[in-house]
Amino acid sequence: DDAYVSDELSLCRGRIPNCYVKEFVIGDTVRDWSVTSNEFAFAPYDSQFIAISFDASADWAKWLWSMRTSIGSVISFAGRTRIECGDQWWTWYRWIPEKYRSPFSIVFAEVATHNHFVLDRGGKVFNRTAPVIKLPKDATEDDHLALLGLLNSSTACFWMKQVAHNKGDSTDQHGARTIGDPAFNTYAFNGTLIGKLPLPEGRPLLTTQHLDQLAQQLTSLSPSLVLNGGAVIVRNGGAVIVRNGGAVIVRNGGAVVLDSQGCKPLVGNPTPNVESRSDGIGHGDNATAPPFNARGRDATGVCTPGYRMPSLRD
Repeated sequence: DDAYVSDELSLCRGRIPNCYVKEFVIGDTVRDWSVTSNEFAFAPYDSQFIAISFDASADWAKWLWSMRTSIGSVISFAGRTRIECGDQWWTWYRWIPEKYRSPFSIVFAEVATHNHFVLDRGGKVFNRTAPVIKLPKDATEDDHLALLGLLNSSTACFWMKQVAHNKGDSTDQHGARTIGDPAFNTYAFNGTLIGKLPLPEGRPLLTTQHLDQLAQQLTSLSPSLVLNGGAVIVRNGGAVIVRNGGAVIVRNGGAVVLDSQGCKPLVGNPTPNVESRSDGIGHGDNATAPPFNARGRDATGVCTPGYRMPSLRD
């Protein structure tokens, strides 16, 4: 995983195109009807989830090149390495495109104190600690939500704890797992076990829809998302207006527009819904961006080396 997974800014500095960057989900981030991941992964696949061709001149190829031996030496079937099996070494091991072509997935935490299942609507990739449940291709969002309600129910939690392996709540001096306070014991909820869960005929769809909406609203108010999708922060006579994944920094009677990564100043382009005034706060629809040092993203949409994302202090 380390060859592909990093924080978003590191991938930006490595000039990895946004179309190949996916949110990376591990089991510990799947909690309470939502996913709160802060890791991202380079996924070398096109819009149809087919592996892209290797291009030695591409920035993503330079990113992986120093790790090619380690990646290609992963042991596959029959005790042979990926290179010996003829795999494309820059791709992910055992990637199955069909699993990603249907956007809906139910992801769950493999090891947790309770049952935590979340509906994912696409755009993410998952670690082995966050298995996913895929329904038939013709299954609707409501079909997924109806099942989600059952999986997150207290009845399902009771059944799962009866049949799952109890991993305890801590380790002793020898590293062995110990069972202590039942409220903190973790369980191994693997896919085979979940597949045996008895399902009733009815489905709590309306209740699940409401809980899912509340979870999405709560997630949208998290600090990281507020700073990337709708906050207006006024400080020192200026405003940082964050809207639709981008930022408009209004300062000294002018506006500087940044893209969703906060990287490229859109010099001279009209700034929608922002008019610079002498008080330094954005209003209206007519402001334009003044000249600005052309650091950040180049014409291809990737970050130039050495760029530092602006902070609120800037």
